[in-house]
Amino acid sequence: EFSPALSPRIIFPYFARYGDVLGDPHFDDYYPEGFLSRLSRMGFSALWLAGVLRDLVGSQVLPDFGAGDDERVKRLRSLVSLAGKYGLDVYLYLNEPRGMHADYFEGRSEIKGAAGREGEREFALCSSTPVVQKHLVDSVRRLTEQVPDLGGLILITASENLTNCYSLTRNTSCPRCREREPTEVVAEVVGLIKRGVQEANSAGEVIVWDWSWTIVEDDPQEQLISGLPAAVSLMVDFERGTPIVRGGFEHTVNEYSLSVAGPSPRAVEHLRMGHQRSLRTMAKIQLSTTWECGAMPFIPVLNLLAEKFVALRNHRVEGAMQSWTLGSCPSINTELADLFNWNSTEDPESWLKALAVSRYGEEAAPEVLESWRLFSEAFADYPFSNPIVYSSQVLWGPAHPLYFHESHRRPSLQNSRDSFDWTRPYGPEVTSRLFRQLENRWNAGVTRLQSALKKVTSDRESDVHRDIGVARAFGLHMGSVANQIDFLLARRVFRDGSQEPAERIEALRAMRTIVENERSKAAELLAICMKDSRIGFEAFFQYVYRPQDIREKILSCEYLLQRVIPAEERRLLSR
Repeated sequence: EFSPALSPRIIFPYFARYGDVLGDPHFDDYYPEGFLSRLSRMGFSALWLAGVLRDLVGSQVLPDFGAGDDERVKRLRSLVSLAGKYGLDVYLYLNEPRGMHADYFEGRSEIKGAAGREGEREFALCSSTPVVQKHLVDSVRRLTEQVPDLGGLILITASENLTNCYSLTRNTSCPRCREREPTEVVAEVVGLIKRGVQEANSAGEVIVWDWSWTIVEDDPQEQLISGLPAAVSLMVDFERGTPIVRGGFEHTVNEYSLSVAGPSPRAVEHLRMGHQRSLRTMAKIQLSTTWECGAMPFIPVLNLLAEKFVALRNHRVEGAMQSWTLGSCPSINTELADLFNWNSTEDPESWLKALAVSRYGEEAAPEVLESWRLFSEAFADYPFSNPIVYSSQVLWGPAHPLYFHESHRRPSLQNSRDSFDWTRPYGPEVTSRLFRQLENRWNAGVTRLQSALKKVTSDRESDVHRDIGVARAFGLHMGSVANQIDFLLARRVFRDGSQEPAERIEALRAMRTIVENERSKAAELLAICMKDSRIGFEAFFQYVYRPQDIREKILSCEYLLQRVIPAEERRLLSR
């Protein structure tokens, strides 16, 4: 009997809400039975959702915890039961012990740990104290007793929230933990949670994720991994830590990525250490999309994805968490993942050909395969950096407005507004050139995919049209990022009063050309979005943009072209 290449394969449901979803009275709406059935048919074996221990179960030693736990646990049990009908396990993602507001520690100084982020007035529940240790063990035990069929727990122990006293910094302010090694404290937290699962006689898996362990120990985290309890699963970020060169700049991928296949040197070492300790090894990857362009339901870089699957097999990865909150939309990417998972063939070209024939037909397959190759080659040069994926307009693309004057809006997540800080380390000129190059090379792939449309049978046309729409939308996003950089560069020259009038007029005319192109891109994106509601949606942000936002962008472009820019040009020429 053939076994799947990866087990478990854990996914976040595409339209489920992230956060305290168990406390949401509309909980059932996020997990419709038809979608659970589809996840199972696509070959996934589990889904995950987030939880907080103090909201789920009471604590024997911290009596203030557990408010509203009955409803949350009831919903969790219901989901576990419903998913089980389709052969799906449910994993709960935890950051524990979760920090508390300063007010909570009045009269509780004996368990007060490290201070959290500046201004938040939070402190850790110190896991070096017997009370907090008992709280962790007992709460996990009670949770797994009340939800006995829970598939397991997924643990992040650094960076996401204030949890243990070393979760945010190696220089802890906790007087107790300061006397201990950071790796010892973190490994102990994992051990306490594992003990709680064991005391409940549960078969639930404890997955320990190496996310941001550089906070605790320099790469690779040999001391931390050697201190983990036996019988836990070690999950590595597969691409994080990969060195790249883009536009002549050396950089390191420090997030999930589809533009690099992996594994990173860090992942290779962590997998080796895990195998050496006989720990079950897993990888954290993304299947459909990443923050490289999270507003897309999928990025059709099938060759890069196939390369990633080959690497997973070569490095003896046993299971995978295949999406964070974004990028789990059913797509040709997830179809390829299923082909890989149930196919013993070592040749990735055979998986790609089988998928192309299955989805588009024998006659169209060669054109489709060529488009995937072009997409993958173009995307492999994506100018990756954390500022770009987290602080730029890449998520908005042509839906993002152009400001003729400085917006004076504060930078925020996914939008640096008037600043070029997000173009680090490449700088605005190089970043623009790289995104423009990506757009042009990508659109060559779109042209090949469009040519395949002439060769598909009528029953396949709808799927092909939607795939072409997603590919076109991605190219529009890449080109729009370049446009917006060039617009701000030209605006800088135009607003500079020390420049000669002729140079300012030249900059103004460059701005007009860019606005015309952005108007065209927005109109094209609007037509695509009106036919595909997946474009612009992401589970964490929900809709980043809707058709109405794109219409407003078009109107703002018209206003700039018809009123603002002509008036400014007349003013300069009249001097």
